[in-house]
Amino acid sequence: MLPEPLAALAAALAEEKKEAEVYVVGGALRDILLGREPHDYDLTTSLFPEEIMAVALRRGWAYHPTGIAFGTITVVVEGLAVEVTTLRREGRYLNGRRPAEVHLGGTLEEDLSRRDFTINAMALEWPSGVLRDPFQGQKDLKRRLIRAVGSPGDRFSEDGLRLVRALRLLSELEFELEGQTQVALSTRAHMIRYVAGERLYPELERLILGPGAAAGLTWLLQTGLLSLLIPEAVPLLTTPPDGTYHALHLWDHTMEVVRLTPSRPELRWAAFFHDIGKPYTREVDEEGNSHFPQHDAIGAQLVQTITQRLRFPSAKAERIRTLVARHMFTFDMGPRGMRRLYTQLGEEGLRDLLDLKMADMVGTGGLFVPQAYDAFLQFRERLEKTLAESTAFTVRDLKVTGHDVMNTLGIPPGPRVGETLEMLLNEVLEDPSLNSRPYLLRRLAELASGAKEPPSEDPPDDPHSRRDPH
Repeated sequence: MLPEPLAALAAALAEEKKEAEVYVVGGALRDILLGREPHDYDLTTSLFPEEIMAVALRRGWAYHPTGIAFGTITVVVEGLAVEVTTLRREGRYLNGRRPAEVHLGGTLEEDLSRRDFTINAMALEWPSGVLRDPFQGQKDLKRRLIRAVGSPGDRFSEDGLRLVRALRLLSELEFELEGQTQVALSTRAHMIRYVAGERLYPELERLILGPGAAAGLTWLLQTGLLSLLIPEAVPLLTTPPDGTYHALHLWDHTMEVVRLTPSRPELRWAAFFHDIGKPYTREVDEEGNSHFPQHDAIGAQLVQTITQRLRFPSAKAERIRTLVARHMFTFDMGPRGMRRLYTQLGEEGLRDLLDLKMADMVGTGGLFVPQAYDAFLQFRERLEKTLAESTAFTVRDLKVTGHDVMNTLGIPPGPRVGETLEMLLNEVLEDPSLNSRPYLLRRLAELASGAKEPPSEDPPDDPHSRRDPH
């Protein structure tokens, strides 16, 4: 059943002309047929863009000419944004992304023939409800197959983003690749070079969040796409088990960690990247065991490079980098280290780090998993107790403010105010009982009188000085 706003828009378009054609198309129709909740909705119609905008204007619906050169108008009905595109034919693709020319007013079959995969090349006629399926997409849905429309090589050459979209659909739907489509993914992999990071990132993220993420990532590797998109991750395939704690090759371990993590963006990316630094730091001792000193720090540097190249949002990229940098924390961490961990990551970030740690432990498949699991549970219990007893995690939690600093020290607004608050926070992180206004005001008075500042605190727990088995 179609949402009421979509039905209202389809009806209004159909009423515009006696011979008007209106169809529900694309991923929304595919998801409806699969019994899934669609992410977005698309209509195609024989009406031209000017007529679509006129319908919206008369009904009082907002509209945006988002792709008017290609016949697409976005109409917003009761908060639902729907892309409405005029039936069209396309000329040759010259730049691996867009057709050189678009001819509005084609037939439905011509329009569907330009689409990427058969399961996206069906149309539901409005209002009859007749399913138009010239490329047997419904049959491929039942067989759980991803098949290109027509020649797979041609479809991938037209738009290199379709290479990743095929694997994103494989991951989201847990489908298989049809044989010729599978072959074309490898032979046309070079087309991915023409796709901007801004377009790649959303498809890759949906891939890694899908229930079949490990399969999608493995296909990225096997087709050569990974070597073009994230070459830093390819050496994971050839890094063997460490001989002591890990029973799996590094790629297989990484895929297991991805499978074991909840489907949250920063967490899933961190699961994929958490050991990306290992191939670059591997050392083998006299007994044949592998060691990977500072692989977390090197991995964090690699993550920064990758996320910049693929145009990740900056805040998300920093969270992923921090998770990779901190995933080797030790279970003998003291209260101060725990409070600093929370300060650095926040509540959601700390939850991600704990889930990553759990998946990393279980995903080793080694002999020490039960022992490490018990240690993890004990650590988590101590962590919860420590955080419950804490009084401040950021300068905003202190019992004094920047105004107190300026008034007591007699200084204007500026960097020194923040530096002073950070110094006070460091003391409180060391001893939560010190977060009292009388004590903090007394400390400010000592600073104002030129009293000697307390010695610098001990350095935070060094993540490289002690290692748990993972």
